[in-house]
Amino acid sequence: MRKLILIGSVLILALSATQALAEDSYWSGTGDKVAWEESPGVIKYPWYAWSGTLLNGHFTGDWELPGDEDIEPVFRRFLGSITDYYAVIPGGHTYGHCEGIWYIEHKNTMRECGWFTMEFDFTDLKCHGAWGVEPGITLGHMWSYNYYGDD
Repeated sequence: MRKLILIGSVLILALSATQALAEDSYWSGTGDKVAWEESPGVIKYPWYAWSGTLLNGHFTGDWELPGDEDIEPVFRRFLGSITDYYAVIPGGHTYGHCEGIWYIEHKNTMRECGWFTMEFDFTDLKCHGAWGVEPGITLGHMWSYNYYGDD
């Protein structure tokens, strides 16, 4: 019985420490260059360049780097939450599954564009994901190339 309690305590501490890795971290990356018509005649590449912060289980950021040639400011953003922390192999890498939406803010109006998922590997400090505009249909993939945490 003591052995089970000890194993359970170690697992709880390990999961807590891994979740702490996820807190207050900055991620950025790139993705497939998939063309998407944001508005008539305006072609953009969602998730081709992105950066965001993972804080308290919420992943927020921008899916296109600043410096667009738009005449009026358009903010391209995403918002998601970690729905599950897991390990594929006991004692192996710890992952976090994130689900969310990507959207546009323009003239104080928010327009939801689609969905995204992201799998964070908190052991190797990498992530990868998928995005689309309609439920169940994946249009592109994205991955990280930078991670900045509180190491």
